[in-house]
Amino acid sequence: MAKEQTTKEEADQQPMAWTGPALATGVQLTDAMCTRAIEVTSELTDFTLARIEEDVRLPERLSHCRSPQDVQQAWIDFWNKAFSQYQAEWLRIAAINSGPLLATDSAQPARRGRPAA
Repeated sequence: MAKEQTTKEEADQQPMAWTGPALATGVQLTDAMCTRAIEVTSELTDFTLARIEEDVRLPERLSHCRSPQDVQQAWIDFWNKAFSQYQAEWLRIAAINSGPLLATDSAQPARRGRPAA
């Protein structure tokens, strides 16, 4: 005759048997969140460096201007590029953060690379 109920002794030997799967899932989620945070941090660092390079080039470009129209065009070009880069950056960050944290390899979105400047 098979036992259908767990005896008190058996229950005492494995009081938290259910924690194994929960703990494993927690570890996977923590790993996925940390990986995603590292990707976002890396992306933001690369973006910040690219923007600093643009910021440093602006005074040089302005120093080569010969007319008020040249200065105006330099500023317009600078801000147009900045707005475009910020927009593209936030789209890349949204792409990194899209999708479920725990998914199969085929379901995870591909990380988009930085387009050529």
